[in-house]
Amino acid sequence: MPKGNRTPKSDNFHAHDFKPISDVPLEKLAERPICIRLEESVDKILRSLPREERINFLRHLITDAVKDKYGNLTY
Repeated sequence: MPKGNRTPKSDNFHAHDFKPISDVPLEKLAERPICIRLEESVDKILRSLPREERINFLRHLITDAVKDKYGNLTY
């Protein structure tokens, strides 16, 4: 059974990690993303947006919808 790579990743390796894009969060982002499938027509429209605009749009939309429906609950 392979033992894996015991060499730690360099800072140069981690420099290419995705950085969070957002102007929304007032708090730390969740560890795991929530992923959903959409209708093809909606998916096509969203994917036509630039990446940063799409992420900000969806975060605003979801955040506002959750706060409107459930308030500012904290766990």
